[in-house]
Amino acid sequence: MTHGEFGEIPLFALEGATLRIRDRRILSGTDWSIHAGEQWAVIGPNGSGKSTLVGALCGRTPVVAGRMYRRGPFADPRRVGYVSFELQGRLMAREALHAEACSFSGHPLRGATAAEVIGEGLRDARTVRPAAAALDVAHLLQRDITVLSSGELRRVLIARTLAAGPDVLVLDEPFEGLDDDASRRLAQLLEDLIGHGRQLVLVTHRFEAVVPGITHVIALRDGRVRFQGPRPSVMTPARLREIYRQNDPSAASPAATPGMSRQASVLVDMRAVTVAYGRHVVLDRIDWQVRRGQHWAVVGPNGSGKSTLLSLVSQDHPQAYANDITIFGHRKGSGETAAELRRHIGVVSSRLQTAYRKRLRCVDVAASGFFDSIGLYRRPDGRQRAVSGQWLHRLGLQDLAERFFDQLSYGQQRLVLIARAVVKSPRLLVLDEPCQGLDPANRRRIADMLAVIAASGTTLLYATHHPAELPGCISHLLELDGQGKVLLQATPDSPGAAAGVFD
Repeated sequence: MTHGEFGEIPLFALEGATLRIRDRRILSGTDWSIHAGEQWAVIGPNGSGKSTLVGALCGRTPVVAGRMYRRGPFADPRRVGYVSFELQGRLMAREALHAEACSFSGHPLRGATAAEVIGEGLRDARTVRPAAAALDVAHLLQRDITVLSSGELRRVLIARTLAAGPDVLVLDEPFEGLDDDASRRLAQLLEDLIGHGRQLVLVTHRFEAVVPGITHVIALRDGRVRFQGPRPSVMTPARLREIYRQNDPSAASPAATPGMSRQASVLVDMRAVTVAYGRHVVLDRIDWQVRRGQHWAVVGPNGSGKSTLLSLVSQDHPQAYANDITIFGHRKGSGETAAELRRHIGVVSSRLQTAYRKRLRCVDVAASGFFDSIGLYRRPDGRQRAVSGQWLHRLGLQDLAERFFDQLSYGQQRLVLIARAVVKSPRLLVLDEPCQGLDPANRRRIADMLAVIAASGTTLLYATHHPAELPGCISHLLELDGQGKVLLQATPDSPGAAAGVFD
C-alpha cells in the first residue's frame, strides 16, 4: 500500500485499478490515494470519467481490476456524503412517478417538500433546519420540490447531505445552477467545513469553483488519469490547457432548413403574466415582448422565475392558458395547438434532461427533436438522420452517435440535447442554462455555434447565472428581481445595462 508525503497510510487508495460503468471499463491502471487532511479537486473535460472515479469513493462504482483500500471515514459509506446531477435526476424522476401514480389512482397530488427531502432517512430531524439555514433554503422547507428552481433544488440536496453529518463530502459540480450569492455562500460554507475537519472531494469544470481550501488536484482526460498532485504544481496554465484542449469539430454548422414563416415581427408577447403556486407568486404581472432579430439574456437569482418564464414560451407550463400570451402571432388557447407551436421552438433545460430517461442511441435522441418527443416514436427519414448526425459531429460527439444516451456523462448528455434542440432550425431557441455541466472547451464551442445559429435567423432566449458564457450576439437583457417582478429590460446602450452582461 502506498504512503503519503509523511509516510502515513492513506484513508483511501486505488492501486492499478480499473473501474466499470455499466458495460464499459475505464480508468485502467489508476493509482490514487487520499490522506488525512487532504482536500481534492477532480477536474477534466466532459466524459473523462470524473463522476465514475468519485463514485468509487462512495461505493457506487465497481472496481473490477486492481485493488482498493478504505480506512477511517471512507470505510463506512454512511460517513461519506454525496451530491451529483445523477442523484438530482433520480429524485425528480421519483417525483414524476409519484405524480403519475396519483393521477391514475385519482388521489390528490402531494409532492415531497424540501423539509421531507432533507430529513429523509435521518435519525435526528433536528438537524434539518440548521442544514437548511446553512444553504439559505430554510424559507423553502414547506415548498414542493417540483416547483423549485434548479439552483434551489441543488442547495436542498446539499443541505440533505450536510444534515446527515458526514465526515467526507463528495460534491459533483455543486456550484452548477447557483446564482452568484448562493455560490459565494456555498464556497464559504465549504471553507468553514474544511476548517472544522471535514474532508472534501470536489468535482468541477469551473476553475473559479476550486475553493482556496483545496490542497490537491487530480486531472482526467479520455478515461485516464493524466496528472495529479499538490495544487500549486498541478493547477498551472500549461497543465490546464493540456487537459481542456478542444478537439477540432471539423464540421461546419449544418445549414438552416426552412421553417414556419419568419415574417411576423413579434415572436413572443406577454401581458401582465402571473404565475403562482398557492400564495407563492413566481411571476407578478410580467410584460415582455420579443421581436424577430432580438436575442435575449434572462438573468436573476435562484427562484426568480427564469425557468418558469421560458417554460411559458416553450408551451410547457400549465398556467400558460390562464395568461395573455401570444406566440408567433397566435394567442394561447385561440386554436393553434401547443404541438403546432412547438414545431418551431427548440428547448434545452435541466428539467428536459431529467425527463429524458429513455434508453436510446444518441443519434435517435437528437432526431427526436424533429418530433418534439421524449423518446422516438416515429422513424426519422434519411435527411433527418443525416442532419442529426451532422449536429452531433459539430458538437464533437461523432464517436458517441451510436452510444446509448444513458451511458453518457451529464455534460455529454447536455450536448446531445443541444443537438436535439437545433436539428429542426427553430424560429425560437429557448436555452435554460444550456452550458450547465459543460467544460470550458465545450462552453466556448456552444457560444460560437449559437452565434452562427442566430445569424441564420433563429432568435435566442438564454437564461444563465454566468454572463461570461453568453454568445456575442445577445442584444437584449431581461432581469428578474427574485420577487416576481422585472427589475430591468435593456439593450446594450441602455443606462446600467452593461454590468457584466454585455461586456
